[in-house]
Amino acid sequence: MRDNDLEAIWMMTKKHFSNSSFKNFVGISPDSREIEVFKTLVPGANITTKFRENWDLNNPADFTTDVIWATNVFMYSNDPDRWFTNVLNSCKYFLLVDNTRAWRGGSVGELGDDGDSMRYFVTMNTKPDLPNAYCLDKLNPIDFQRYTMPSKCGVKGFEEAVTFACLLKGHI
Repeated sequence: MRDNDLEAIWMMTKKHFSNSSFKNFVGISPDSREIEVFKTLVPGANITTKFRENWDLNNPADFTTDVIWATNVFMYSNDPDRWFTNVLNSCKYFLLVDNTRAWRGGSVGELGDDGDSMRYFVTMNTKPDLPNAYCLDKLNPIDFQRYTMPSKCGVKGFEEAVTFACLLKGHI
């Protein structure tokens, strides 16, 4: 998790959830700093964490909740439509923070060798160079924030990492 990712979670949570009636939040593979954001901005929040061991996103969830968030998780999806369906069918809102363009130094280029397989965008912002990049427009984002930060990878064309925070309406 980069500092900009954490800042994006802070801004979106403060804007959309700090004064809401929502109290049930599920973080998908969160780190402790993300959990602290929700504890700070949503006093009394009931926070649950899910990891691959207790929710494979290729399968529907066995729970529903107010808000699900995921940071740098969906870049590992080989089937984003399935993952979005499974997440959105489990919540009222989904906060996604992930990559549009980020060099992770894999053997095949931009993507990392750890299962990294996807990049995301909306048409009004930077489009990734990857031919199979996923357009979030069809999910009708409620809010979308794009942000950049200097990259230290030293690869021409990747002087900046482009990341985003996106809020989607769930199906419950």
